Amino acid sequence: MDEKLKKLLEFGGILATIASLAILFFHESYAIGSVVLIGLIIAIGVIVYLHRQPPYTRKKTDYYYTIEDDEGHKATVRKVSVINANKKWVQTLRDGGFTTAGKHEFKGSNLGELLPPINEGGTKTIYTHLKTPLPLGKDVIHEIHYISWDSFRTENENVSIIPHRPVECGIHVDFKCQRKPKRVRAYEIDNNSQINEIESFAITDNGSHIELKTKKTIVGHKYVLEWEW
Repeated sequence: MDEKLKKLLEFGGILATIASLAILFFHESYAIGSVVLIGLIIAIGVIVYLHRQPPYTRKKTDYYYTIEDDEGHKATVRKVSVINANKKWVQTLRDGGFTTAGKHEFKGSNLGELLPPINEGGTKTIYTHLKTPLPLGKDVIHEIHYISWDSFRTENENVSIIPHRPVECGIHVDFKCQRKPKRVRAYEIDNNSQINEIESFAITDNGSHIELKTKKTIVGHKYVLEWEW
């Protein structure tokens, strides 16, 4: 159950307990009026909550990069998200914040058709039109596949995430080329531009794979996986 809805129902339980005590200690007419009022408060709270809920919740997001050549000319990328529908008939998914020093070529999605990307203030946003509506209340894997051209051409490169919700995030980079990273660094940039080093990144497969996993992200903070090669 959603945490906010759970708290709302817990609050309703407290009010119901107060109403029960009112029945015991006060006049019956006042007690009945209290119960009716409490019922209305709970109903209004639930209606407002459901109305303000987004169509779906993104619970986890991972980016999987595969650098295909020593020059950083081509990288294949998968954005994989776990989403859960809060409402019926959700047939469009939004993914924003795509940036690159080169060019993105969007290839497809596992759940439907990718619509042409939209330029929004220097970043690209892309919508997926689903083949079928999302099942209500069930976790679904959504993937976007694309190629990032000429995005990793310098000696110092990085990939980053700026979450818009406090979700679990991951960055995974595979080097399918001869060139491997000499130095790897991970850090977080907060809303005051303060840089905080992250020590919990991983280097495996003799330097062919690096990754950063963050269980609890903070909205608006930037999480960066950087390497020198």
